Amino acid sequence: MIGRIPEREQAVGFTFEPLYHESQLFVVKKNHPILNGETFSLHNITDYPFVITGFQESIRQDVERFLAAQGIPLFEPTVAINNPDLGRNLLSKSDAIWCTPLGVVEQDIVAGTLVELPIDTSYLRATIGMTTRADQPLEGLNLAFAETIRVITQNLADTF
Repeated sequence: MIGRIPEREQAVGFTFEPLYHESQLFVVKKNHPILNGETFSLHNITDYPFVITGFQESIRQDVERFLAAQGIPLFEPTVAINNPDLGRNLLSKSDAIWCTPLGVVEQDIVAGTLVELPIDTSYLRATIGMTTRADQPLEGLNLAFAETIRVITQNLADTF
């Protein structure tokens, strides 16, 4: 599996190989009202519905700690999603703010449909890696696939 490091309880019997770091971003639709103000304030995000990518408890805890460090408690309504298309749809039809990995929305930002809010989220960088069974070494096609993944991820901007 390729993704975030598994929760401790789920990692028993598995090996995690870190590949790269990925930034979390706060994004909104291109015509979001929060962009109309003269100066952006992180505290203004509590005026809008909030969407988080991922159901992993660690993701929500990371976001809660990040916001708490800025003096902002996690606010309602907060929706956790695992489907990027649902996130895009929610943003297009509402004034929600979405906290999601860069890889999920990078093309949307380049296309101009989503806008990254000016928030320093360096604390929210997640380690992405490959999780494999500890008791079964990779062989054959699985090993070749893992090697391909390693080569591809070496070229990512936020290299581990």
